[in-house]
Amino acid sequence: MEWTTVAAHGVATAALSLTWKAAITAAVVIGVALLAERANAVLAAVLMGLPISIGPALALLATTHGEPFVIESARYALASVFGVLAFLVTYVHAARFTGLWGCLIAGYSAWLSATLAVGHLSLSIPGALGIAVAGLLLTRLTMPRQAPPALSSDPHPLRFIIVRGVLAGLAVATVVTAGRALGPALAGLFASFPVIFGTVAWMLATLGNNDLATATLSHADRGMASFISFCFCFAVLAPVVSVWPALGISLLISVLVSVGLVMRLKHTSANGSPKT
Repeated sequence: MEWTTVAAHGVATAALSLTWKAAITAAVVIGVALLAERANAVLAAVLMGLPISIGPALALLATTHGEPFVIESARYALASVFGVLAFLVTYVHAARFTGLWGCLIAGYSAWLSATLAVGHLSLSIPGALGIAVAGLLLTRLTMPRQAPPALSSDPHPLRFIIVRGVLAGLAVATVVTAGRALGPALAGLFASFPVIFGTVAWMLATLGNNDLATATLSHADRGMASFISFCFCFAVLAPVVSVWPALGISLLISVLVSVGLVMRLKHTSANGSPKT
């Protein structure tokens, strides 16, 4: 009986740990999604590139596994943008041959392949930044841009926002809880699992069609500069000023980058179609 009591206590503790981590991340994601609903379409697109999953993930990794663990994870979180971009490019290309679920399977398969490949590398901060920048350049060359969709001004049903937040929360909480078994490299890489882009595609395909989802994702990489700036600043600053000040400064910088992206996109839209 004693071993069953111990096992039950372990399961309950793990479930509680998973639940509070998921709840924190879900609250952040839902909050940003609700903000996007009240903003214009340009701002909403840029917000998808904000570190709304990786930010809570790094904070929870630090809380759960300590600063040395998350400092090492940060380098791989920076390189993880390569896998996220692989998801986007593969989804858009796959849309020529299949529907939503085929695109999601192809996209997540590409993300997993790219992520595992990067995970085998021993990365410095410049090396991780090089991989992220290479991913952006390859996306520029290989992404088949589509005309930006004319999004409805009506707010999306709340259920999609809640589901998006819950799935993101579960993904981050699972990575954080399994962080010690995964190790710092895979924990940093898997924390960037592109659940936000996948649920956005599912939402748009459900409300409209997969053409709408594909057109949106074909421009989603435009906001990734914010993600990269956050991860790069955190990887550089965390060993110097400790994790929590580094998180705050990195978040501020990523927001400033997003503001710059919004201003640039508005200027571009006012003068014609967006540049590729």
